[in-house]
Amino acid sequence: MNIALHVANSEPTYQSCYDLMDAEGVDRNDIELSLPTVMALDPSTMNLVGFIGTHYQEELIIAGPMVLKDKSILLAWKLCEAYESAMRALGISQFIISVDDGNIMDLAIKRYNPPGMEYYAREGNRDFYIRRL
Repeated sequence: MNIALHVANSEPTYQSCYDLMDAEGVDRNDIELSLPTVMALDPSTMNLVGFIGTHYQEELIIAGPMVLKDKSILLAWKLCEAYESAMRALGISQFIISVDDGNIMDLAIKRYNPPGMEYYAREGNRDFYIRRL
């Protein structure tokens, strides 16, 4: 899978992410995307094929949502790697991941139990994990 990774840095780039959320039926839940939001683009068309965003809830840094046009574990993995690199570059050593039941991240976390990931809380159909870098 060939993708170009880009960090959202303007209103039009964030709007592309909101548009993908709408197209994929992802509820915005008053989410305001913030830095870093890592976008995956098809290099041949420069169309957005997925992203992982950041938003703040009270004083917590929340990773998510992750939205993918095509449900690809490889794309999800590439986005997560780029996201963690961006967080390290910003000097952030831990953050909260918000994961909806049954989505690709939920399945991956439950199957692989990645190191540096600790269960934090549950709200409705969503689990929260602390990710330590």
